[in-house]
Amino acid sequence: MTNAKITVKGGWIDVSFEGEILTMAAIGSPLHYLVKAPTSIPARHKQSEDKSRFRRLAVEAILERDPAATPDDAEVVWSWRNG
Repeated sequence: MTNAKITVKGGWIDVSFEGEILTMAAIGSPLHYLVKAPTSIPARHKQSEDKSRFRRLAVEAILERDPAATPDDAEVVWSWRNG
């Protein structure tokens, strides 16, 4: 298992990669929107864009720690908890 931490405004994201699963746990109340159901189309677009951006950062962080890892095609599992 490879772990990393991405610091973002209002909290951080704990990232773990094992096998074919990339687990991303958003920590901090400002990041709750990443896992809750969006209530509007603009909110859905923002959530999608931010999740994609954080996924790219997570893949880079994992590869930085373990160059032999293959997180590019991994299934992403999101969770959230208050920090």
